[in-house]
Amino acid sequence: MFQKLLKALFGGHSPSALARAGHARWEPWLQPIRADAPVGSDPAYDDDFLAVKDEVAKLSDVDDARIIDLSQRLLRSTAKDARVAAYYAYGRMRRDVAEGVAEAFELLSALVERFGEQLLPARPERRKAALEWLAGDTFTGRLDRVSGLSGKPLERTLSALALIQECTAKWPETARPALDGLFRLFQGRIEAPSAGDRESQTAPGPAAASALDGGEVGSARELLDRARQMAQFLQEQPDGYLAACRVMRCVRWDTLAEVPPHDASGRTRLLAPRGELRAQLRRLLLRKQWPELLDRVEQAFAEGANHFWLDLQYYAFVAQEHAGSHHAQARSLMATDCALMLERLPGLEQLAYADGTPFADDATRDWIARHATVRDMERGEPLMPVPLDAAGADWTEAEAQAADIAGQQGLELALAWLQDLPARGGERERFMRQMAMARVAERAGRGDTAVQLLNALDQRARQFQLAEWEPALAFEVKQQLLRLLKARHARKDADKAVLGQRMETLLAELTAIDPPRAVALA
Repeated sequence: MFQKLLKALFGGHSPSALARAGHARWEPWLQPIRADAPVGSDPAYDDDFLAVKDEVAKLSDVDDARIIDLSQRLLRSTAKDARVAAYYAYGRMRRDVAEGVAEAFELLSALVERFGEQLLPARPERRKAALEWLAGDTFTGRLDRVSGLSGKPLERTLSALALIQECTAKWPETARPALDGLFRLFQGRIEAPSAGDRESQTAPGPAAASALDGGEVGSARELLDRARQMAQFLQEQPDGYLAACRVMRCVRWDTLAEVPPHDASGRTRLLAPRGELRAQLRRLLLRKQWPELLDRVEQAFAEGANHFWLDLQYYAFVAQEHAGSHHAQARSLMATDCALMLERLPGLEQLAYADGTPFADDATRDWIARHATVRDMERGEPLMPVPLDAAGADWTEAEAQAADIAGQQGLELALAWLQDLPARGGERERFMRQMAMARVAERAGRGDTAVQLLNALDQRARQFQLAEWEPALAFEVKQQLLRLLKARHARKDADKAVLGQRMETLLAELTAIDPPRAVALA
């Protein structure tokens, strides 16, 4: 893949020649640390190294200048180390965007060519991991949002990568870094060049290459870059979170006219989200780091084909639910935006990426059914009874219509309407009807009624050992009840001891049914 990328950019010229031509400027950085130890000593316990690591690990308020200055001092005076060079690249990318990326990769290629397998860390697997960090989520997630990485800066960066690959190809196979994440990212830049990209190939400097110079938008990539800049600006404003999210969804969703081409099994040709990104999001969810999860979801949404990855919308919904009341409006509106997109593109949630990763996993599909489905909006037509057959009612649609009735005529009539629906499927249909009643009561602001209904359902679930034969349904009842009890527990007049004991019991039962989901509720 990378060789095709290089051929597309450099044609018959040597891809690494441009990088080598720029190494002279880095000569002061390439001088041996000591005559007896050209690469110096491992900086793992050096105060400067530890300070850089801490700064890079931050999720906010990162001091780019500190990363750059300390990394420079380490590389020139303490150690020729791949980890430090990677951190230097991270700092330069954050501060100097495209030009910083090009220069940092040029320096790294010079270090790899000059010191080879002597480059620290000394252990091959650690050196390999240090270089592969550049293809990981922390670095590429930021790199994908760098504006102006086209033309000369892009050529310099790819030439440096070509030289790194050329040099490391001589290393033992187990020591060679796998940089596929970087290659995929840059392939997208080549395959979808912007007008600014084309201009920058003849005009030096990053300013001419920027797609965000205020001129006309000339391509889909320019449009996306412009949207990223707008979203970033909005994110930094007070109460700008919702506007930033909707800008990106408008650009990435509203421009879609149809679902992606796919085979009979539902697989598209789109590249799946990176494994490390999926792992990071799950980790943030399990640790209940809600602000960080919201931030990472928005970064991920702008990457690659991740706007089709509906799990992101589920993650955002969960994080907004726990992040505070100020996210309530965003939670509702963003679920509605997702519902409207899915209505325009029916069947999208059933598709998958090229490797089989589904656009929506089971938990997300359940969330879509409950929270991101277009409902019968008020258009003057009377609400019609839900059609029933031998299999029973469509309780999701019934709940939606009952909620509309509650809004127009009151909760009492809505519950009576649900009560009058036949439950031909037996005990299970009656169970589903009472669950719908509880949710309608909650949406109508009657949490006390909802708790009473759910308590009765929970007792029936125990009686019929529902967790054994339909665990997902049992989990849903207990989860909804736990959420309402938490809200009641927060009130000043609550019997906190009794409620706390009941909540602990519910959480233990949820953990027994589905441990991973239960952890996120604790």
